[in-house]
Amino acid sequence: MNKVKQIPGACPECGRGQLVSFTRDEDFDFDLGDERVAVQARNVPVEKCDTCGEIMSGPAAARVRHDAICRAVGLLTPSEIKAIREKFGWSQQHLAALTDFGIATVSRWERGRLLQNRSANKVLLGLRDCPAFRAYLESLVEPKGSLPSPQAEEPINRLKGRYVDKERVPSVVAFAAVFEFSRN
Repeated sequence: MNKVKQIPGACPECGRGQLVSFTRDEDFDFDLGDERVAVQARNVPVEKCDTCGEIMSGPAAARVRHDAICRAVGLLTPSEIKAIREKFGWSQQHLAALTDFGIATVSRWERGRLLQNRSANKVLLGLRDCPAFRAYLESLVEPKGSLPSPQAEEPINRLKGRYVDKERVPSVVAFAAVFEFSRN
């Protein structure tokens, strides 16, 4: 292995050239396991050595590529997941308690370290777009001995009256909430 004397601001590959920053478009296939998806990442920030031609990228490029993968697959991006949580004033811990996803998982999604699966994505969309579903999940995490807020009870009671017999299992309410969401 060649040891190259590193000059500050010089190319880490050859040690002589200077890095020139630019953006480029990248087209690549992403393997989901059961399918391959064509991805188009636009304006990916990279650097190129003006001497050896080596192209390098860092965390900013990884974020752009990750967002492009999410869009190509039809998943929420990390910033969209974080925006859902912040819109309702939830901590990562509270979102994890609502969904049973796990705090580390929520953190990885928001940092772009992990793609959520499609079923988790649907739950996140339901939380964002369906007040009755959100209220139902909120009612399940109320501390023992406390009553859900009137705002949480109203959509739940409306769905109970509309879709289920009062003695049916509460999970039917969640199904009805998601069904209601998908019809709108």
